[in-house]
Amino acid sequence: MSTPVPIGVGQSFSDVPINSVVTTTFGLDAGYAIVTFQAIDRNDPGVATLFDGDGNTIVTLDEEGYANVFVPSGGKTYYFSATKGANLLALTHPSIGWR
Repeated sequence: MSTPVPIGVGQSFSDVPINSVVTTTFGLDAGYAIVTFQAIDRNDPGVATLFDGDGNTIVTLDEEGYANVFVPSGGKTYYFSATKGANLLALTHPSIGWR
């Protein structure tokens, strides 16, 4: 499976170390957004989790792929963690229609 990052505005992180909180918090404006998870090992991807700045789990991915999230009015801050690392983690407001 190939998981390219959608074109748009957002934040991405590559070469994520195993068992790491991979970012300080980053902001994203209100609206629909797409989480992208590219695992280091597709056969043993571990778990990638997106948290909001308050530490609440927003979405967890246990296989490579995508998840849709909604950023509330006023925007929000987020950070990622990855139990087995990741080639790439991203949160993106797509600039073209998402289907």
